[in-house]
Amino acid sequence: RAAMQSKNQLEFKKRMLQAFNAYSKAAALFGKSEDQDKPAKICQCKATAAYVSSWLSPDFASRKRSLDECWKLEKEALRFYEGIGDRLGLGRTYNELNACLVDRLNLEWDKQIRQEMLAEALSYGHKAIGILSELGEEYELARAYYITSIHCDTAAKGLELEKKSKYASEALSYSTKATKLSEKIGDSFLLGMSSIWVGSAIVDFTDRPDSAMRRFEDALECGIRTRDNYLIGRASYLLAHLTAWKMIAEEDPKKIVEESKKCERYSLDAIHNFKSIFNNQEVASSYYWYAENYSFLAKSAETSLKKKRILLRKSIEAAKKGLEHAQRSGSISAVWFILHPLSKSLFLLSTMETDADTRKGLLEKSLRYREENIKAVEQAMPYYFWNHGVYHNYLALTQAELAKVERDKIQKAKLLEDAVESSENCIKL
Repeated sequence: RAAMQSKNQLEFKKRMLQAFNAYSKAAALFGKSEDQDKPAKICQCKATAAYVSSWLSPDFASRKRSLDECWKLEKEALRFYEGIGDRLGLGRTYNELNACLVDRLNLEWDKQIRQEMLAEALSYGHKAIGILSELGEEYELARAYYITSIHCDTAAKGLELEKKSKYASEALSYSTKATKLSEKIGDSFLLGMSSIWVGSAIVDFTDRPDSAMRRFEDALECGIRTRDNYLIGRASYLLAHLTAWKMIAEEDPKKIVEESKKCERYSLDAIHNFKSIFNNQEVASSYYWYAENYSFLAKSAETSLKKKRILLRKSIEAAKKGLEHAQRSGSISAVWFILHPLSKSLFLLSTMETDADTRKGLLEKSLRYREENIKAVEQAMPYYFWNHGVYHNYLALTQAELAKVERDKIQKAKLLEDAVESSENCIKL
């Protein structure tokens, strides 16, 4: 927790290294113990050291290895706790396992493995809730509720089709229970994290998304109170999200500009806080709303063609920065997410170009990024139908516009056929 309060990247690295050394030393000290839970404690300390190491990893491949090591060691700890009948140890370990799997899931690009991993995480979550409810361990139960709600949210949005409504209901129910327990306990960090996920469930699975604003504002207050960079960053990101949707729904250009200023501030706050803790995945996601903010302004508030172009170029520049962080993170979710505004803004800018070659160049880039966007989201969230529909719609539009400037008759016909197919896919979705 102290590392998450760091003022800069150097301080963050220093504190995380101290945490790594402390857990490694603790594992060695437990080796001298004669308690029956000694093997489990050793595994847990080593697992936590591996998890901390994942934050210090220079690339996503080494981060993946650290998280796999954490995953393996926590499962070993589970077996030891099961052997001695320590139910509290089991409940806590299920929580640690699931927290590890939240991060590990984001680094997995194979759809089938992602689904298997998620099923495992959901099983752990339900077991943790059952055990900790029986024991009346409120702090760990609150953790179990909000961590499990994250996996339920993922399942309901795009990785689980048959039980979509079940997991949507659980995401909302568990995060709500986590919030109530956190308020009772008086733990600001827990309350902030719980508020984030109950707000996210409200946005994703109810018809009253505006009511989530108060939840995200509460989370931001908790983040400021605890000086936790992750909490501040995540709350700011979600406030940028809701503010951006307000811009879309607004018709008055002056009000759109007002909301735009808020969206930009929230996005920049999120980017700053996530950068200070080397969270490239969340930095990339935060650039999404920074880029979309300029795109919305160009489309809905600005009348000057020259200024529209400037705004769209800013959007493209922001999205490219986000893509750099997404690729550095290795997160499939961050990659498919940021590719959307990058492709879209390139497409919108192409519609304002009169030079055929320049227009074609922009469309070809847009098409390439759109195809990468769709390929990634099909692996990450195969049943996220709304997003699939939006992306295939833009794919069709890009293919059709590219056909207009294509001189080769065979290629022109191919692009038009592809545009028709993409449009049909959009309608099906």
